[in-house]
Amino acid sequence: MNIFVFIPTYNEKENLEPLIRDIMKYPENFNILVVDDLSPDGTGGIADRLTEEYSGRVHVLHREGLRGRGYAGMAGFQESVSLGADAVIEMDADFSHQTRYLPEFAKSLETNDIVIGSRYIPGGATEGWGWNRKVNSWVANQLAKRILGLPFKDNTSGYRGFKKEILVNLPWNRFISPGPSILQEMLFHALPKNPRCIEIPIVFIDRTAGYSKISLMVIIKWIRALLKIRLAGR
Repeated sequence: MNIFVFIPTYNEKENLEPLIRDIMKYPENFNILVVDDLSPDGTGGIADRLTEEYSGRVHVLHREGLRGRGYAGMAGFQESVSLGADAVIEMDADFSHQTRYLPEFAKSLETNDIVIGSRYIPGGATEGWGWNRKVNSWVANQLAKRILGLPFKDNTSGYRGFKKEILVNLPWNRFISPGPSILQEMLFHALPKNPRCIEIPIVFIDRTAGYSKISLMVIIKWIRALLKIRLAGR
């Protein structure tokens, strides 16, 4: 399969180059699409330089207009498909999602439509989290499960893969998530297609460079978005 690793970025200059070089160690069927929301720290320029160095395997999309994790997600998945992806694996840029799992994602996508990197199945874990973040993550996972009826052990994982056949049939024009609720909205709309799904264990490592974009306001907006997704229905 022609696999695209989609990386949404905003102010990730410390992390992006080493991450891309790490992924480029894998076979040539692994490609990269960086979707940058006009990062003021120069992340986009780093991506441009690496597209020249790894011509044909690294691509970059500089988004203008409305910024947000949801808008970047919609653009990234659709652009990956237009570039020829048979499957798309989304991961964070901060090394919290380790590249060593990419071969397992690829293998699992050969026989599944959706693959989720799960922190909450045997073999999965988190590192570097305090008790408060663990509680927040558990509550968020339960909210996604209760509000949208998502059946997975890890409904808030941002490390996941989708077959092209799932992505091209999602109702992108009806999506309403400007922020991180895009993670759950995609699953919400994909499940009625009865996709073959699997969760694989991952160890999530807290970032060591840059800063997290999660805040109390982001969490409040995320909960509101889940309620809106539910009310809008499929």
